[in-house]
Amino acid sequence: MRRLFLFFVIAIPLLISCKRDFAADRESPLSIRVGMATSLTKVAPGPETEGNLSVLWQLGDRISLNGAVSNALTASFAGRSEVAFSFAGFSASAPYNLLYPGTSESAKVSITGSVPPMYATGSDLSGVFTFHHLGAAVRLKLTGDLQVSSLSMEAPGGENISGTFSLGLSTGVFNGSITAYSASSSLTVDYDTPVDLTDGEEHDFFLYFAPGTFTEGLIITAEDVSGATRCWLFASGKSLAAGNIYLLPPTTFSSLDLADGAGCALEDLTEETMTFEL
Repeated sequence: MRRLFLFFVIAIPLLISCKRDFAADRESPLSIRVGMATSLTKVAPGPETEGNLSVLWQLGDRISLNGAVSNALTASFAGRSEVAFSFAGFSASAPYNLLYPGTSESAKVSITGSVPPMYATGSDLSGVFTFHHLGAAVRLKLTGDLQVSSLSMEAPGGENISGTFSLGLSTGVFNGSITAYSASSSLTVDYDTPVDLTDGEEHDFFLYFAPGTFTEGLIITAEDVSGATRCWLFASGKSLAAGNIYLLPPTTFSSLDLADGAGCALEDLTEETMTFEL
């Protein structure tokens, strides 16, 4: 499934009408509206309807524009597909490079596993910016009777999947390539509130990571609040690309399985691919 994430970035009317270089307004506040024609946005995956996965902006989100980090998104915008980001003391000139998550490092992006890193470029703040994903994603669908306190991922072949990555530039514009800057072959996502699997329904978990060829595959480990763990292996010897989400089949994480000694014995799962442009 192909998903276009269209971000409409609109400066406040006064700044649009002046058509001046924004570098001249060093102390003026700037407001940028970010919306999507498809209502697909970014951080928290919402319900899947007719093959479309809605993803919504969340409280505290920040984007950056040429290294200027926006104010954190307020509660009034949380859970929406169209929001307004504000900047204070903004100063920038074209070309404009946008990043999520926002960072003062204008050409570096952080990949932590919990949110999809994205970039956009353009020359006119009143135009349309199309965001693209820099990472790949995997969806683990779990059922059982335990409480998931964390998920971790490891590349046993040593490939970099998380950390800080430098973005490639072509004449000052992001070109979509990333290079490990301070990276790691593992990542962990902790859940402040453990996810309860006891309702008998399948729960979707998403992990976002740097793309690459994984000689020994990728290992996902689920941990229960008691410290019990179970592991799954996928993508052995395969190349996983940015803009793809890899769907793992439903699997169990239950006390019965652990009692039977399943523990962390690797289970080689076959992934299916759902392609989308992020």
